[in-house]
Amino acid sequence: MKHFISTYLQKNNKSSLSSYTLFHKPKQILLNNHTDISDHIIISILYSQQDTDRREGKFYVGQVLYQLLKNYHSRFIITLCENGNVNNKIPDDIELIRRLVPVFIINTSDSDQIIDMYEREKQAHLQCILANFQSFPDISYVLLLQDDAQPIGDDFYLRFLSLIDYRIKQQWPLNGYRQQPAFLKIYHPRWLINYLHPSVYTIVQLIATSLLLTFVFFACFNLLQIIKQGNDNNANNSVNNITFVNRLISTNLNRIYFIYYFLLITLVLILLNHSNVSWTWRSLHPSFYAIYPAPSCCLPGVVYFRQTYIQIIDYLDSVKCHNGYAIDTAFDDLPKRIPLQTYLVEPNLIHHIGLYSRLRHTYINPYLLD
Repeated sequence: MKHFISTYLQKNNKSSLSSYTLFHKPKQILLNNHTDISDHIIISILYSQQDTDRREGKFYVGQVLYQLLKNYHSRFIITLCENGNVNNKIPDDIELIRRLVPVFIINTSDSDQIIDMYEREKQAHLQCILANFQSFPDISYVLLLQDDAQPIGDDFYLRFLSLIDYRIKQQWPLNGYRQQPAFLKIYHPRWLINYLHPSVYTIVQLIATSLLLTFVFFACFNLLQIIKQGNDNNANNSVNNITFVNRLISTNLNRIYFIYYFLLITLVLILLNHSNVSWTWRSLHPSFYAIYPAPSCCLPGVVYFRQTYIQIIDYLDSVKCHNGYAIDTAFDDLPKRIPLQTYLVEPNLIHHIGLYSRLRHTYINPYLLD
């Protein structure tokens, strides 16, 4: 049995950005005494305070938590970060949530200073990351979800565990020589992963997939022609001959056909769109997931690492967010400021279900939703 101490935990420096507290009632997580908690993973939901004059987005956090609890896995610890709900009147649904999971109250510093909403959003992320890693000193990974980021499918836990155990731990060992990245995003809008917004990764995969499909099609077509034209001996001689591959492109006519079909297949793949083609087969198993440098935009679901989280905290503490320079833009600049890389996993593991941002108190572009 692990008890959470209901006291204030504060970072000992001049900054008030890391002010947070654990909710006053002690929470308990049922853990076997022989269980190694270092093998657990934190999933923390960042929730903004209720709007008195708006009902949009009120039940997003309930949907997300329901999906997480419905198929709960024992290796996960679910927490909630409430953005500034210290003495505010709260509805019954949030009171119920406070009884279900450990709750951190963040952005609690009393100050007459008016803080820009983009800066407050950054502070909320900073404090939530800090609260979870400091409260669980043996945990290696924290998945920070916005309150409108809903896990995809009933097998979310199994797929996420496979990603952690067989991809992330292999690529960035906990005690290995390779430094872990700044973070790993598990969501990116589909419309930003297409050929209208090309990246090196998508272009290379397009060319490689087109070449592979063209060669397979060409090989099958020529093999079929060989079987039709000759007897069994001729067919066997042709197949066994080392020049079989050369035969495919040995003549100018075949080269022209090869280029023609390559361009045709490339055009078809472009029309089908990258996510529709790539995500379909990558979704079959986490071993097929792609992990590559993260493009800009959007932080509904992010995995943070114990090895590098202090550098992330220090970086966020050193930048000032404002209109036109929100936290996602600040994270875009992170690799230029500190020697850490940011990554994206493909396909998405969560849905972005929220049309209304409770952190920014504004509506979100519907095209950003998935």
